[in-house]
Amino acid sequence: QYQSFYFISLQIYIKILDVHELSQITEPLLHTLINHLKLSALSSVQEEILQAIGCLIQCAPQQLISANISSFMPCVIECLTNSAETSLCAAATAVLGDVCSACGKLISPFAQNIMNYVLKHLASEVDDLILKIQLLSLCEDVALALGIDFRIFLSDTLGVLQNFSSISPFVDDDADADYIELVDEIKHISLDTYTSIIQGMYSNNTIDNIDIQIWTSHISYALQLIDSIAKDPNHSDSAACSSCGLIGDLVNTFKPNINTPAIRNLVDEATRSTASKTKNIGIWLKRVMETTH
Repeated sequence: QYQSFYFISLQIYIKILDVHELSQITEPLLHTLINHLKLSALSSVQEEILQAIGCLIQCAPQQLISANISSFMPCVIECLTNSAETSLCAAATAVLGDVCSACGKLISPFAQNIMNYVLKHLASEVDDLILKIQLLSLCEDVALALGIDFRIFLSDTLGVLQNFSSISPFVDDDADADYIELVDEIKHISLDTYTSIIQGMYSNNTIDNIDIQIWTSHISYALQLIDSIAKDPNHSDSAACSSCGLIGDLVNTFKPNINTPAIRNLVDEATRSTASKTKNIGIWLKRVMETTH
């Protein structure tokens, strides 16, 4: 309990330091945290250590984090693959997401180990939805970090997303409310994962014929996912916003036929949203759709 409190306090301390002060202690503090992570036998303490590492990665100068990436990544990945401790896996997932944002393509040497674990557990029928949501979020971060180099994981990732596209948005009256919420969340995060892959791989690169062949059989599943959300009378405004954003990326990248009644209604709904982000995306997408059909 004392150890956990120490690392919680450390997170607060890291956040109040200015950049100059933090730059002086980043490397020794990072090495100290990794040593504690290796030595600790309590998962609750390891979780707090991981959160302290994540806090340091968010706050410290990126060049210092990038320079030390090889010293801490193996240990964090080991925590990720500790599937016996779901909460520890979740903490490691959050840290790796921070690393992806801070270091970009420098994660490349570690990407295979990360994605092997992520794809294995996303395809599993036994892992819980909470873990799958966290791993999908990590998949987004890896795609944005690697850019076009995410290609080696593209086919397998789209296969996993295909499975999530068929999760029903409707459940019977006896269904657990928490489960309903998790299903909605995993559909929402699936939208964001499609979007991150497209934007990460093709925002600065022209899509080639190999990728088009891979995507050809999967675009319909992305549209199926959007269509199911559009038909759900209880979908959230943020889900409508994410759906419209993905539709726009699909149109700009692949120009598929997306002119279904449910999707048209979703776009119209977005243009009337009281949330300015959703409304602006809806208006933009409506114009895009009008010029491509």
